[in-house]
Amino acid sequence: MKKILKACLLHSTAVSVSLLSFSFGVRAQTPQTPADEISPPVTDLLFGIERMMGSDSTLVETALEGFEEKYGDAVRGGDHIQGIAMTAGGQIVLSYSRQDPSKENCSGMLIYSSPFDPASPNRELDWDFYCETSNTDINNPPTGLGPEAHPSSLQASGNILAVGTHGGTRFYYLGPNGIEALHPNTAVLTGGRDSTGLTYNPVDRRFYLLNSDGSTAVGKNTIRLCRSDQDISLRQANQAIFTDSDCINIRDVYVSGQGANLIVQEDGTLFLVSTFSTRDLPDNLLGFADDNTDAIWGAYGTRCALETALLPGYGFRASFEDHIYISELDFSNRTADLVMKRDIRRTQAVQTCVDKRPAFRFAGGVATIRNGALLGLWSGRQNPPLLSLNDSYEFAFQDLPQPIKSASVSEEKAYLFRENNTYYRYTDSQGVDPGYPASTSRNWDFDVEGDDKEILGAVRYDNGHVYLFLEDGYYSRLEKDGSTSPGYPVKITDNNWPGLAPYAERIRAVINWGNGNIYFFLENRGPFGGTLLGDGEYVRYNIAKNRIDLGPRSIEGPWGILGDYDTDITAAVNWWNGKAYFFLEGGEYIRWDIDTDETAGPIRTSKYWPGVSDDEDITAAFRHQR
Repeated sequence: MKKILKACLLHSTAVSVSLLSFSFGVRAQTPQTPADEISPPVTDLLFGIERMMGSDSTLVETALEGFEEKYGDAVRGGDHIQGIAMTAGGQIVLSYSRQDPSKENCSGMLIYSSPFDPASPNRELDWDFYCETSNTDINNPPTGLGPEAHPSSLQASGNILAVGTHGGTRFYYLGPNGIEALHPNTAVLTGGRDSTGLTYNPVDRRFYLLNSDGSTAVGKNTIRLCRSDQDISLRQANQAIFTDSDCINIRDVYVSGQGANLIVQEDGTLFLVSTFSTRDLPDNLLGFADDNTDAIWGAYGTRCALETALLPGYGFRASFEDHIYISELDFSNRTADLVMKRDIRRTQAVQTCVDKRPAFRFAGGVATIRNGALLGLWSGRQNPPLLSLNDSYEFAFQDLPQPIKSASVSEEKAYLFRENNTYYRYTDSQGVDPGYPASTSRNWDFDVEGDDKEILGAVRYDNGHVYLFLEDGYYSRLEKDGSTSPGYPVKITDNNWPGLAPYAERIRAVINWGNGNIYFFLENRGPFGGTLLGDGEYVRYNIAKNRIDLGPRSIEGPWGILGDYDTDITAAVNWWNGKAYFFLEGGEYIRWDIDTDETAGPIRTSKYWPGVSDDEDITAAFRHQR
């Protein structure tokens, strides 16, 4: 794992659920599917999945506070989280089995969080629980509002939740007041119990729904794929949306019971993403009876604990690892073509016990959020076998990059980078664009031998390239269309930046002043070699001479008011309108008039930069010349 992030998750009040009433009325215009029922499409699904690896995920350890006390009485050893999904607004949703037959009212349940921001994964979340009346007989259709005793995989389209049950799919809506069950007539109680997927295709303006019997290990089955009429609303409906005439069967499709997500691209191409485990049960090395699963899991627990104690690393192949299969679906031709399969290993190097780490053995998948960002998800079991139930829960995620579209680094946009390799895209007329901050890995690769380098400075060059200066003396280059130039990042040397190499690991900010000179502001160095008692310094790079031609010199004096903040400068940017901006530690900035040398500030960044938070420092910025 790259990081382990702990979030203190608080339990909020229970949610009251009522059946949604349907309003009959005459529309003055052609109805459209509401925006909150739609998750955005992706640009290129396979591009993102090619980069999905358990070792590149981020682990989040949490606590579903109050779960064990309120709902643990109906949980048995075989119960655990069965599915994980994320709404377009970033709320995590889990399905959970509770199969004690003595519990007549609340059995299987849904658990959901407040919005989760992948760019700030350590931010606190609130969790709540949806547990309404449902039957406990998994051999009959569910009754009441709850999904059933053993809900399975699920997927969100916008705020609509499609939850797999033994008979098919039940629909819910996650709104400001929590989860509400949609009209029971919308349920699809045919087609299988384990696998459910739901998406909206903006090209033909229809919902697509998948039902199937899925498997834990890699396997094929017949899927039932349905599509709705155009421009409908699932939330407003009071009758069946997916009828037999709207559905087809496709045989021999790779489909998982832990995650079967329908993902659509901007061009309308529909894919099925299935997340498998290496196996369903551990190897029965001691020869227990096949139905004695408690003994089989117990022996596995002892074995994997010994493996973990040896600190095996990712090179060790554990009994349970994760696999992802992608099929392209064609509704009209009734076909499903396998287009990608990948072994993505596991989410933790040392922990080999599958019940103690997020894994596709229990739940996994991918989700599109906000402006088309693609996220990989892994869920932990939550209820360890043979151990007492508690509130602890962990999941893992990975922000999967999408290719930069033509001119996606716009002439009218600025890019503000933050710590932990996240960034804002900024528009003058509105501030931070919707869907930001986002991870830099969505569009760019700053990896050097497995280490994602932090961006310390950025500068727009006169030839149209953007140069990004990274920690540990590396730099990267962006092409005019915003894509990373082949072969980057590379180390700064006298061959590529003459004279800069001695200062490459001290860079704090960079700015093209627009007069043929680039200024590098350096980390201070004191008389003993460290930062103690040191002053901020700068060097000047002459573009025409192609070398450092001045410095290092003290910032005090030549840079006026900046001398008072010489050790606080974190980023600088020429706005190419006669103004330059210097960002400081603590969420402040100074504005500099390039022609007159007049300055203003320090000013709180959030005051005049809409959407930019003061909580994390800006570490680099660039803007295209107009």
